[in-house]
Amino acid sequence: MTPVRHHTGERISLFAAMNRVWDAWVPAGHAPARACVEAAMASPELLVEISVIAAIPEA
Repeated sequence: MTPVRHHTGERISLFAAMNRVWDAWVPAGHAPARACVEAAMASPELLVEISVIAAIPEA
């Protein structure tokens, strides 16, 4: 995975909870660089938006 961007809407207070889920999902020692910003969401029901670009090695 290349750098990841997390957008937390107006709920930066959810950052600790998001980190717990992230740490459980990403294999230890393989976390990409990432940034977390507070930004308006497209819909008020959304809590987090995550933008990821992944690279797949050629076979």
